[in-house]
Amino acid sequence: MNVMIEIIGWIGTTIVLAAYFALSLGWMQPGIGFQLANVAGSCALLINGAHHGAMPSVAVNGAWLAISTFAIFRLIRIRSRTALSYHSAPKRYTVRQFPFDLRRRARRRGTTDGTLR
Repeated sequence: MNVMIEIIGWIGTTIVLAAYFALSLGWMQPGIGFQLANVAGSCALLINGAHHGAMPSVAVNGAWLAISTFAIFRLIRIRSRTALSYHSAPKRYTVRQFPFDLRRRARRRGTTDGTLR
């Protein structure tokens, strides 16, 4: 049992550090994938800390788990709102194309300040 708890702890450490390393180097975006890695790693470290009676470690990883879980739900809510507003936009201009379209039209007309004349 002790060996299994140690393995779980090292796996959790590897997950958290790999996610942070990937985010720092730009290999990973700060989104749901990063937060899921934080949840998995903090759960594993929470189990390891609780088994060893390391309450400061349990507290930190419990907070890390709560923050990451909150961030996941927030990202899901934002994505669902963005998808709804994107699909409910008029067909002529979509939410993502509208500002780009104005800049492109202004460039074609020769204005440099981005205004349409």
